Amino acid sequence: GGLSPLHVDLLPKLSEAEVLQRLCKAKGPVNKELKKSFPRRFADAFWEHKASQVLGVAVSSRLEDLTSESLERLAHLVKHWEVPISGTEGYPKAE
Repeated sequence: GGLSPLHVDLLPKLSEAEVLQRLCKAKGPVNKELKKSFPRRFADAFWEHKASQVLGVAVSSRLEDLTSESLERLAHLVKHWEVPISGTEGYPKAE
């Protein structure tokens, strides 16, 4: 069978409800808000290549324009990001 994805909590010190609360209070471009918690390049890539696609919204979306459902899905994605594993290199490569 295939390899299971790696599950990553991007903000382990916050609950999903706390992440949602932050997103609901914030205004402006989504990636700008993400940059408050993550390195700039990661925030941009996470939003552009993953989160905006999962939510089905434009990369240029602003937090105040997202539906409450989209904000909830974004908070969930931050807490439960699935990273696909494409394979392993094995022990010789690890040395």
